[in-house]
Amino acid sequence: MLRLLLTAFVSVATVSAGAQPALLLVSVSESDVKQVSASPESIVARYSDKSTNAMSAADAFCGLHLLLDGEPWTPSSAAGYALMGGRPIGAQTRRSGPILLLSPSQVADTALALSSVSEQDLRKRYEPDRINQLCMPTKASLASDAHGLADFLRYLEPLQSFYAKAAKRSDAVLLLLWFGPLPEG
Repeated sequence: MLRLLLTAFVSVATVSAGAQPALLLVSVSESDVKQVSASPESIVARYSDKSTNAMSAADAFCGLHLLLDGEPWTPSSAAGYALMGGRPIGAQTRRSGPILLLSPSQVADTALALSSVSEQDLRKRYEPDRINQLCMPTKASLASDAHGLADFLRYLEPLQSFYAKAAKRSDAVLLLLWFGPLPEG
């Protein structure tokens, strides 16, 4: 069901907003979850705060998720939770998908799973035709050569680092699919 909602939302929002989606990941303490997740805009504001453990998977999140997990949209492994996991805690808006929350224990499991993923693992799993078929076409997902793979590989180390830091602090992670300009920084 969540896959269907996200797929429909991504398609409609991209067409209406005329922008590629960006997946924002923000690490927050459990006590800050309610405040930060009050609105998508508060997550975007937290994302732009340089003192925050945050990152964006830009428009490569679907293809990267396929490389990490093997299944489109819905995670089937702990590594798959990195980009598509968690439970919905906020409604989608015109500019965002639903806010997804990974608990501190899910963050720890995800960090552990990601720590064992290598660049070589992703190279073995890279199937550009499958990515193009299952993901909404983006600049990253349309590439079909080694350069296209590089667009996904550049996110592996930052993603591993992001989750390792969040797990070390026992933080929760908020995921937000955002359609709109991101603050410069």
